[in-house]
Amino acid sequence: MFPANMYVVRRADHDDAGALQRLAALDGRAPLSGDTLVAQKDGVIAAAISLDDGRTVTDEVHRTPEAVALLRLRADVLRAMERTPSLSLRLRAAVRVPMVAKPGTAPA
Repeated sequence: MFPANMYVVRRADHDDAGALQRLAALDGRAPLSGDTLVAQKDGVIAAAISLDDGRTVTDEVHRTPEAVALLRLRADVLRAMERTPSLSLRLRAAVRVPMVAKPGTAPA
């Protein structure tokens, strides 16, 4: 078991490009592209996952299986959120009330 706050998981931004290149080189893989999540420990990116294709790059020197597990979990949550309608849409669909014509007007 490891503490859930051991790593900071966030979306990568333009400032992370150099760190992601370095991480890919350390891991011997091609750099990630597109939407990416990173796991930081003590301000240093230890692992990253592509939200587009699920590929990961890690700093093998520091052994980061926990970071990869957290990144995969967060990526799964983000994908599930994209597939699921928002709570307000689900509530509106559940309480949809049929329109009733007012007396003296023609039904629509």
